[in-house]
Amino acid sequence: MAEAFKRTTNASDADSSIRSRLYRALIVPLLALVVVDAFIGYEMAHRFAAQAYDEALQLIAEDSLEQLQSLDRSTLLTDQRSLNLFTVQGRQGVLRAIFDDHNHLILGAKIPSAEHAALVTMVVDQAGRRWRIYNVSLEGQPIRVMQITIGTASPLTLRVAEDRTRSVELEHLIHSLVLTPQLILIAALLWIIQQAVNHGLSPMRRLGALIVSLKGEARLHNLSRQIPAEAKPLVEAIDQLLDRLSAAKDLQDRFIADAAHQLKTPLAAIITYSELLERSQLNQEQRASLANLQAGSERLSRMLKQLLAYLRNAPESPRLLAMQEINLSELVQDAALEWAPQAITKGQDFGLGVIAADQRVLADATRLREMLDNLIDNAIRYSPQGSQISLSLLAAPECCIQVEDSAPEIQASERMRIFERFYRIPGTRQQGSGLGLAIVRDIAALHGAKVFVKPRAHALGNCFEVVFPAQRKQKDASLF
Repeated sequence: MAEAFKRTTNASDADSSIRSRLYRALIVPLLALVVVDAFIGYEMAHRFAAQAYDEALQLIAEDSLEQLQSLDRSTLLTDQRSLNLFTVQGRQGVLRAIFDDHNHLILGAKIPSAEHAALVTMVVDQAGRRWRIYNVSLEGQPIRVMQITIGTASPLTLRVAEDRTRSVELEHLIHSLVLTPQLILIAALLWIIQQAVNHGLSPMRRLGALIVSLKGEARLHNLSRQIPAEAKPLVEAIDQLLDRLSAAKDLQDRFIADAAHQLKTPLAAIITYSELLERSQLNQEQRASLANLQAGSERLSRMLKQLLAYLRNAPESPRLLAMQEINLSELVQDAALEWAPQAITKGQDFGLGVIAADQRVLADATRLREMLDNLIDNAIRYSPQGSQISLSLLAAPECCIQVEDSAPEIQASERMRIFERFYRIPGTRQQGSGLGLAIVRDIAALHGAKVFVKPRAHALGNCFEVVFPAQRKQKDASLF
């Protein structure tokens, strides 16, 4: 069923392809013309060869008739000239025979009569004599025969035949001479069609590249010089769609931001009063309910912070980066010191691995710290109690931050999807919004860095890497 659907989909894609439509529109008529031309060439070659051999055979037959008329009928069987004429095969494979009025062979080869031929035609020579022409077989070989009746009282029939093998060979030779240039022409035309179609579709490929390269508020109509006139209606429609999507995205982002800001105030009040309530004298059931309230408040607070962080760092948002040269080694160590107590509370072994000294990069320190916090928080949250978490900073071959956890290994099919916003691996039990790694990806992209995830080298878990481009190291901060 799936394979049938796939074949149907592929067939529909081929039917909707402009390239396939152009090929069909050009090649099908071309092939039809070639078939018609080949048929016409075949008929012309056949007729030319037949006409040439018929004319030669007619000359031989007329000459034979003149020689026969010069002989005495009573001496046909004894005259040496008649014997030579009717018993010796000529140079061109010509056979001659003379029959009486009862179709009995008098002299020559036993050439079949016209009664054995499927098609008999008539031809009149310059003297007004009527000849019959037909094709028969003699001893398994095709022959062409010309026949004429002489006299009226006791008529004789003269038959002159020629082997058709050479005529067929001539037809084949003409066919090859005609069809070979046609085949070469077809190959040349197919190549020209392919080049023409590729050249004609190249603007569509360029248009596709322009669409992929669009960023932010850029629109295609600003690149009108690079767009063919035929594609401008499509470009206008795409620009209008992008405008509507941008407006909808802005409306959605404003709603999320406004909702997050509006929720922060009552949430702060809930957290404050829950802390005050915690100091009161409560029974065990009340304290359990209060703990659930505080846990839910913390989750909601974290989600609101991540929503605002995502909106602030999304690629579509204004990039108001405070770029300056920072000491990445100090930033990593400060983050480790702040998160260590939370890991210890959860019973985890949190430590620093290799920390390269004095690694400096051009970055927005606040956003870079936010990226680190999300990576470490993700490692602590998903690693079990008693596990190990490691934070490292490597210098070679490129500046790279590594966060290693002891969480269940992320499968290869999920390693790209976990960076999508609101995506959570199916079966995950830990609470989360699915925004933490999306924020990490966006902040890394703002700094020209790339984020990777791979299995941990020497233990169970995952290793998240943020690799900074080499060109961002050791640059003058005044450039920003």
